[in-house]
Amino acid sequence: MANQFENKQYDPAQFGSKQFPGGGAVTPVTPGSWYATRNDIELIYGKTNVFQWADVDNNENETDIDARIEWALKNSYYRINDRLNQGPYTVPFVTPFPNQVIVTSARMAGIELYDSRGITDFAETGIPKHMLFYHVQMVEKFFVASLANQLFLVGQETTKNVPGVYDDSSSADASASEI
Repeated sequence: MANQFENKQYDPAQFGSKQFPGGGAVTPVTPGSWYATRNDIELIYGKTNVFQWADVDNNENETDIDARIEWALKNSYYRINDRLNQGPYTVPFVTPFPNQVIVTSARMAGIELYDSRGITDFAETGIPKHMLFYHVQMVEKFFVASLANQLFLVGQETTKNVPGVYDDSSSADASASEI
């Protein structure tokens, strides 16, 4: 196989954490320690729906279904971190996770499981419309509000020098007039 980077000019240092914000050491996550759980997905969409959406082979194999749900939870975890990487909060989030993050992660995982079935839905008007359209919109609203500094996530560390998000870690004796 030919080297596809041959004769290309690039500096390997540009791929370090100093060139691209948010880079650096990747903290490994133990499977099962994602933002949401299977139970969270089931509370939103129902156990039967989640079971059916995760059973893409239609063989009711519990091991395969559990693995697909774990895969969807993992994907939602990393997608949240990727989307919010340039936002006002430090990602990954720390425990206890904010409820908004848990619910968004569960919604995203459910949407991914549903989409993997290849289902095409139609509104009453006959126009194609995703059955989970409103869940997709709620996920997007979470990201928009987070990135616009309009969402306060209790107990989460903020990035430095971000307007609109108060960071009280820099001074223990800040007076109310300075805030």
